[in-house]
Amino acid sequence: MQNRVRASFLLLFLLCSCAGAGTDRSIPELARTVPSDAVCVAFADRADNALALIPDTTDVLLSLDLGEFKDNRAVLSCCYTGKLNSMLAIDAGRSRPDTSKAVLSIIEASRDAGLNALYLPVYDTDGHRAAILLSRSETMLHSASIHLESCASISDAPGFSEAFCSAPDTPLLVLIRAEGMERVLPQGLFGRNIARRTAARFLHSAADWYMIDAGRAPVDYALTYKCSDFDSQFGNMLSALDPEDSKLAQILPRSVDFVLNVQTGSNFRTLYEQWMDANNSKSLYSTQLALLKRSAGFDPLDWESDLRIREVALVRWNNREVLLARRSRNSKDEGISVNEMSGFIPALYGKIFSIANDQYCANIGQWSVFGSEPDVEAFLAIKENFDDKRWPQKDCRFAIYYNGGLYCWDKKGLRIENIR
Repeated sequence: MQNRVRASFLLLFLLCSCAGAGTDRSIPELARTVPSDAVCVAFADRADNALALIPDTTDVLLSLDLGEFKDNRAVLSCCYTGKLNSMLAIDAGRSRPDTSKAVLSIIEASRDAGLNALYLPVYDTDGHRAAILLSRSETMLHSASIHLESCASISDAPGFSEAFCSAPDTPLLVLIRAEGMERVLPQGLFGRNIARRTAARFLHSAADWYMIDAGRAPVDYALTYKCSDFDSQFGNMLSALDPEDSKLAQILPRSVDFVLNVQTGSNFRTLYEQWMDANNSKSLYSTQLALLKRSAGFDPLDWESDLRIREVALVRWNNREVLLARRSRNSKDEGISVNEMSGFIPALYGKIFSIANDQYCANIGQWSVFGSEPDVEAFLAIKENFDDKRWPQKDCRFAIYYNGGLYCWDKKGLRIENIR
């Protein structure tokens, strides 16, 4: 599913909420074939649409002719068994004592293609429906069989039922376990700007499950996510932030390559420290701030409070990088000077805001610019600014821009789209 998720960056609109809309839908009984440790699960009204979500383009399942079963309901699941393996479970119609010609045909074709196949005469609780399981992993089919016999499945995974019932009713629904994000995220998602493992850890900390409505169009998805504990999950923190307007687009260079932008309104510090504390990170955070206070001669928290910092950003363009901080009022200071606040921004807002050199600073209106002396000079000399009107200006809490794609958490939730 990672390839389809990555493809969605072309034109992706995602609506997110921790609570979810909630529905009275029951989990399809075909989910009983999915092992409880599955990393991701896709429910499809058509089996051929489920095949299109297989993350590994070399999987022989993709070349399989489903025959008359292509229009049947199906569930695609992925489990990590040393590597990510996929299994397709197809509803095979009403149960019958003998195996139909169509079932025998697809099983034979699967085995000829090097796949493992398993026919289940009964998979539902009423004993009326049969299923066919297909995978290149014999281990996965064996696990599915054992789970079915013991009446255990993905439905028993913590938070799964709540996540499914809060997801949109769609012909193609994908659910991804947050703790399995590192298994499904594509390489190079944000280039060298954010490591894949860092992105996976962030997504793991933000929610329990992610639900993608992949049934709209090839590049148009809707996504929700399910959170549980308030303090430990970043998604809850972002949702609780007071709304702030972004003014970053006014000073971004036209040739910008990467932007990481966070709004730091009136309740940011309280919520951020609660999140740090819940994730056992506050002690290190406090130690770093204390060390900076000792070396700089004043407290980073006082600096933030005195200037009323409202927005921070990391900006990269033309092999240059700077950190930006927007205060509530314009600064009267002019020219480039040595940065007495070196290290403040990554210590206050996370090491993801670290850059190679922040030893110099300058001011542009409400903005303070931090970086190496050549990079600060280059930023001050920018003549052509970023002019795309779709950059979020109202009520944006968190945004990432990379390679033409904008990831924005605003009052409507999280949206991702191509803004070029």
